Amino acid sequence: MKFTMLLYLMLLSYASTAQQFAIGLDKNNIAILGVDNPLTCVVQKYPSKIVILTSNNGIVTNQGNGRYNFRPKETGTAEITVRIKTKKAYKKIGLYLIRIHSLPEPTASVGSYTGDSMTKAQFIAMGGVIAR
Repeated sequence: MKFTMLLYLMLLSYASTAQQFAIGLDKNNIAILGVDNPLTCVVQKYPSKIVILTSNNGIVTNQGNGRYNFRPKETGTAEITVRIKTKKAYKKIGLYLIRIHSLPEPTASVGSYTGDSMTKAQFIAMGGVIAR
């Protein structure tokens, strides 16, 4: 009987430490600097209308139904803090880390030339312009 009671208490404590929320970026596994990065968040046992997300590196806007837009301010990492709004205060549920990368600078090219300028003879010698 003691063993059964001990096992029950151990299982009860294990169940109480299970995951309470989930966040996922909708398009990539990283966030891109300077653009909206859609993400989805669900919190166990709470409706989405009382879930609030904030970040230490950017702005998170609520789009409704558990959908959010995250716009980071700088590269590196961002902590997304998940809270729920109660009658008295905001209850912190947890943190989620997101990696942030910037897009590479675009490089314009015509044929095999990527410099600032080319001569008319070089352009005519190509025989045509192909987009790649």
